[in-house]
Amino acid sequence: MKFFIDENLPHSLVGPLGVLFREHGFHSCHSEGLTGVQDIPLFQVLSAGGFTAIITKDARQVRANDAERRALHDCGVHWIGVRQPSVGGLKLMAAWVAGLTAAMPHILDRLGQVSTPSWFRVNGIPHEASQRMTSGPLLG
Repeated sequence: MKFFIDENLPHSLVGPLGVLFREHGFHSCHSEGLTGVQDIPLFQVLSAGGFTAIITKDARQVRANDAERRALHDCGVHWIGVRQPSVGGLKLMAAWVAGLTAAMPHILDRLGQVSTPSWFRVNGIPHEASQRMTSGPLLG
């Protein structure tokens, strides 16, 4: 399957996702030369390019924008949404990679079962230190 990382997400997500899910293609607006393209024309380009889904943080595409939701459906493009964690920098990138890494096997399974374009929302991964790990001295 072929996935498009929307321009509202870092194109550097392509690397770790491509390594982890080698049998699938991950592409960005930068690698495809699609920066600045409006959503509905973008969906048409993705469909023509054989993309299975768009990965984005733009929840309005499926929640509040009937025209974009209809365009996704008509173009046969699935929608995968991620949330914006309340962290930045490396912690933000780690949260997105971790969330997508945990969700993608389930999304891939479901994509193999659905017959119509669908939406998938990736639930966030807890990103506070106390939620991810514990630590203490080895001696003491």
